[in-house]
Amino acid sequence: MIPKFINRKQELGFLERLYEKKGFKLFILYGRRRVGKTELLKHFLENKNGTYILATDENLEENIKEFKNKFYELTKKDYFLKLELSSFYDLFKYLIEELKNKKTIIVIDEFSYLLNLNKGLLSTFQKIADELLKNSEIMLVLCGSSLSIMENDVIGYKSPLYGRDISSWKLMPFDFNIVYGIVNKINDSMKVYFIFGGIPYYLGFYNEKDELFANINNNQNIPSYVIFHTL
Repeated sequence: MIPKFINRKQELGFLERLYEKKGFKLFILYGRRRVGKTELLKHFLENKNGTYILATDENLEENIKEFKNKFYELTKKDYFLKLELSSFYDLFKYLIEELKNKKTIIVIDEFSYLLNLNKGLLSTFQKIADELLKNSEIMLVLCGSSLSIMENDVIGYKSPLYGRDISSWKLMPFDFNIVYGIVNKINDSMKVYFIFGGIPYYLGFYNEKDELFANINNNQNIPSYVIFHTL
């Protein structure tokens, strides 16, 4: 089977260089679904002090509860679990007091879900960045799959974050050269690329030990339009 995490040397190199910089860093990662954003960020987090938080579209209360749990795991301070608050700003205020100047990564995945629940949260996170995190050693990563929200609302010129020192990266599917580097045989690589595409999620279903059509028949999770449109 093709490994779950593939390549991304350029992206990881960029993240590592940003991480090594002094002071607060704000990084925006976005791209279409299944392109590998989550795997990239989890790989980047390995062996570093930090936390990965997956936002949901349930409600703000459930999301704040998840933030409390993750901040507890990060700091080992169980009072986070008992905090009676409904403000992300107040929650980050407690966190920064615990972290002091400790180098830390905070990843918020599917950040666009939070904005769907409350557009005003973008201003809240702008305030968090400007007032609470600006003198810290925190790297705050906001990641999302909704291209319109991430490009227009988060990093667009109308965004509350616009004009600040922000790094951003649009994660793209793999090109043919990367697929060829995995499959090795040129003919097989072309077939795999044109049928499975350069999307890491779909490539993860490909088993190089099986014939191509066996792979197609064995993988019902791959949308039929991906296969039949290509054929």
